Amino acid sequence: MKNPALNVAILKILARVGTGLREKTLQAETEIAMDRPDLTTDEFLDSLGYLEGRGLVDNWTNLIGDKIWGVTDAGRDALKGL
Repeated sequence: MKNPALNVAILKILARVGTGLREKTLQAETEIAMDRPDLTTDEFLDSLGYLEGRGLVDNWTNLIGDKIWGVTDAGRDALKGL
């Protein structure tokens, strides 16, 4: 949990979309939401790994081979307290 604000931003974006987002699209959305054009890929992926490790987000590969990220029920529950 190196950057709680980043974790929350990712969760809020995924909860709002509901259907999941491609990894690069999610990163771009996160940069805009946080007003951080300098957000590094490593920092972003570290947060995704943290959230996935706690069962708050999950990923899958769609039919055309894109990695898609979505929020889990536990992730939605975690947002209720914020």
